[in-house]
Amino acid sequence: MPIYEYGCQECGHKFEQIQKFSDNPLTECPECKKEALKKLISQSNFCLMGYGWMKPGLKVSKKN
Repeated sequence: MPIYEYGCQECGHKFEQIQKFSDNPLTECPECKKEALKKLISQSNFCLMGYGWMKPGLKVSKKN
């Protein structure tokens, strides 16, 4: 299940929530109890490995 990041537009409270893809987005802030939550866009932890996608300095051994 993905982790979503939320931020309240009223009080500025930010938190993470594990939710299913099919769950409705949260709307009520757990701190101020107002309907002012928005999903935030956060950096992913996705990394491609292999030829053509390597990070500098990463060594890949070739097997023949």
